[in-house]
Amino acid sequence: MTAVSWPALLAGRRQICERCLRVQSRALQVRGIHLSVLEKRRKAAEAWEEYAREIEAGHKRNLWDVFEERGYVKDVAGQRDVVRELMRRHRIGAYVGIDPTAPSLHVGHLLPLMPLFWMYMHGYGATTLIGGATAKIGDPTGRLKSRERMDRATMTMNMTKVHYQLKKIWTNVEAQAARYGYRKEWAWRRAITNNNTWWNSLPMLEVLRRVGTSIRIGPMLSRDTSAAPTSTATS
Repeated sequence: MTAVSWPALLAGRRQICERCLRVQSRALQVRGIHLSVLEKRRKAAEAWEEYAREIEAGHKRNLWDVFEERGYVKDVAGQRDVVRELMRRHRIGAYVGIDPTAPSLHVGHLLPLMPLFWMYMHGYGATTLIGGATAKIGDPTGRLKSRERMDRATMTMNMTKVHYQLKKIWTNVEAQAARYGYRKEWAWRRAITNNNTWWNSLPMLEVLRRVGTSIRIGPMLSRDTSAAPTSTATS
């Protein structure tokens, strides 16, 4: 990393505003990756390759097979064998979304969280995603009417309580993993994230530019989640 002083930045330009000066300074501050981190990444990649070979040889089970055996799989986006092979060959990531429409998690959240915890204990990336932005819009999936709008204070309280509960649950997951012989490794990754983080700063025009050209209104309206409320409202 090269250290650059304020006088050095000013030397090449006689007049510069403070804002531009700070932007240039941040651009020159390149964060390096320590060699020990690169070594850990290399060892983690080698360990995963060995894990994939053991699954292929039949010495270990593919986690996808465990999911099917326990009834965690209902529908598959794509081909089953492709997803199964993807989970064998790559340390993929998964997430479970939780909308903060209430001040507490409930038993219905447990089903999607259980396979997520299994993935984490087997070395995959695992994220519990709090839908702060989603709750502002509402998600009437399987309902004939939209959810009632919440005021900002209630939504903030719900997000705080759900976040705290998830932290406690993840702590328990770590403890239970150790109890049943799952040794935590450096490559294990988990996170609690709120989609407010990016949606609050993403302009609508940017969203439409990225995904709008791929959306077709006809297929969307033909789905049960849209067709049922529409037919009920017009009947």
